Amino acid sequence: MLSTSLRPPSSHATFAIMAMKAGKPVYIEKPMAASYEDCARINRISQETGVPCFVAYYRRYLPYFQKVRQMVENGEIGNVINIQIRFAQPPRNLDYNSTNLPWRVQADIAGGGYFYDLAPHQLDLLQDMFGCILEAEGYKSNRGGLYQAEDTISACFKFDSGLPGSGSWCFVAHESAKEDRIEIIGDKGMICFSVFTYEPIALHTERGREEFLPENPPHVQLPLIKAVVEHLQGKAICTCDGISATPTNWVMDRILNNSNITFMTNARKICLLLSFFLYILNASAQEEIKKDTTAQNSKGVLVNLTDGFATTVRHTGRKIRKVGKEFNAVDTTFISPNLYNLAFMLEHSSWYEYYRLGSNSNNGEQSISFSPNANFKLGVYFGWRWIFLGYSFDVKDIFGGHKNKAKKTEMALNLYSSKFGVDLYWRKTGSDFKIRSYNGFQLNTPTKNMDFNGFQSKIRG
Repeated sequence: MLSTSLRPPSSHATFAIMAMKAGKPVYIEKPMAASYEDCARINRISQETGVPCFVAYYRRYLPYFQKVRQMVENGEIGNVINIQIRFAQPPRNLDYNSTNLPWRVQADIAGGGYFYDLAPHQLDLLQDMFGCILEAEGYKSNRGGLYQAEDTISACFKFDSGLPGSGSWCFVAHESAKEDRIEIIGDKGMICFSVFTYEPIALHTERGREEFLPENPPHVQLPLIKAVVEHLQGKAICTCDGISATPTNWVMDRILNNSNITFMTNARKICLLLSFFLYILNASAQEEIKKDTTAQNSKGVLVNLTDGFATTVRHTGRKIRKVGKEFNAVDTTFISPNLYNLAFMLEHSSWYEYYRLGSNSNNGEQSISFSPNANFKLGVYFGWRWIFLGYSFDVKDIFGGHKNKAKKTEMALNLYSSKFGVDLYWRKTGSDFKIRSYNGFQLNTPTKNMDFNGFQSKIRG
């Protein structure tokens, strides 16, 4: 049974994860989720459970857009040197109802405004044709004042091949400015097409202007759904999965600057590319496995691809990788991940210390016990992901309670995952100790609660 999520993007991750943990393949409406982080959660659960996740970027499979791809791949416009997106539309009637706005312009539900709802189709098509976008910057604004979400966006981006592109979106434009257009510019021509209105594809070359209008099926999602069904039946590989859909959310979050991802390091670029390549390699491997299986069945010959030793090594490696992946795993079905890498905390703690020194001599056992008065500490902690560094001090120090005495201080370094934690600390006890009890000493003067200021220690642990 295939589970389908048609709810607003903010709920996609929750329901998709619950379905996959129940063993049900998932078909998610675009965008995949309301943020890049939620997409990553969905992919992780899909990988852990082995249950596939598909995303409804159905335009990849339509004849109209496959024709555009064919033109590019056949070199109709030569080497592609630039991409331009231009989209503008007037406000919708519902946009004027401030008391009952559509969910598509409520950022906490949709991930953004209409940009987050419509731009995914454009960006996904381009990444499917030209590879992952690894750099993206944008400027957003609210020019119409009809709702709080952005309604006007300008952006620039660059694909992994170095191909640059730009885009502009306006959802409060005048009717005269209405536009739905993508231009693929090459050194020998240009291809112009629409994404939502299906205007004739225009090919501009030295031959002049040529138009093409491939006919799409009456039900536009049918080709993709057919590919999904055949994938589940083991007859084909559907490429429209969660891994290939995730980069689109990353690009949108970068353009809108509404993610805790403020920059993309080279390491992150490499990871994104590796994910994309692994996805391609997996699809190719599945096809080869199908071919090998068909050939073996026809010949009635079973070919052992690996011997026992190789199998053992492979399984052991999988177990080690699984332990590493689960080391910091959190059940994110009902527990949302921390949205911020940085954290600041204020800690309050009460401490009571007690020390005993003793020895055996010719006069018998001798011991002395001493401790300071209980103290109350305040601490400031700074955290980055799962690393915390803190400094705490005795409250009495603020009011001069340890006047003429050594102050108590503490430094702490905390390393925590969801499975394991380590506290490293350095403490300085101060010098306000008092004798609490003693044994084996012949003293004429009562010493209980007498100051014992000569003792001071530094503790590491």
